[in-house]
Amino acid sequence: MKRKYAHIKNVEKLEVELLKSNFIKDFSNELMTLIKKTIDPFEDMGYVYDINQATIAGLYTKLYKHYKLFLRAFNNNEYDTNALLSRPIYEAFVLMKYLILKGEESQKHYRLVSYRRRYKNLKELEGIEGIGQVMIEKLKHAMSIDGFTMSDFEAENSKKKGRKWELDGKNFSEIHKEVEISETYPYVYGMLSEVLHSGWGDIRQLHLTYCEGKYFIPKMDFYNNNDNRIIAPIFSILIEASEEFLNWAERNKDVENFTELKRINNLTIKYIFKNYETNSDKYLYE
Repeated sequence: MKRKYAHIKNVEKLEVELLKSNFIKDFSNELMTLIKKTIDPFEDMGYVYDINQATIAGLYTKLYKHYKLFLRAFNNNEYDTNALLSRPIYEAFVLMKYLILKGEESQKHYRLVSYRRRYKNLKELEGIEGIGQVMIEKLKHAMSIDGFTMSDFEAENSKKKGRKWELDGKNFSEIHKEVEISETYPYVYGMLSEVLHSGWGDIRQLHLTYCEGKYFIPKMDFYNNNDNRIIAPIFSILIEASEEFLNWAERNKDVENFTELKRINNLTIKYIFKNYETNSDKYLYE
């Protein structure tokens, strides 16, 4: 891989490569292959994890699977789907970094607070025949796997200090501040809220076409956009997540597998910012 990209030494060299229709596709597939090997490096023998380790490994595996979905949509020019996937990818990334940083107590609490809605629905479910009983049995089975009792939930629910049923008593903004620079919260997590919650900005841009006379018509097809600026931030997230995962797993030597892809993606981001500065019309209506 190092030999493959060795000739791309600056943004100008990269710009030539980006003109090739298959460059980003090949790059993204190489990254996916590396992530898969990071999760499962042996075809005949896989890693096994205890419950705290599995909390981290599960989040990283979710990132891999969502990345696969993201690539499929990107290659099919389905920007709507890319927008929908971007926030869950970023959220899983932030949570993984936070739980690696904070350790086993936070990892356990992360699992506990995931029971919030099931615990609060329990009384109602007890009075429902059939489906209610099935859901209660599923809850008990999950509790037995995770090692929680009803007393654990009652203790969480009766907390007097801090936010109950929130990871370490923090909202996502507070968690984010501990592992990411503050500027990314409003511009990444915040702006993508419109897509998840069907805000007008999302509806107007992706699901309607503005016409003369201040009228709109429904946009039935997916918004067609697979510009590099859509996927480069996702590359960054997956590369950093892989580095974090490998360092956490004490497989530090494997981090260098991502070094060259990281260098090329950093050049891609520089290329995008260069376009914003010198050719802003390119992005004005996209």
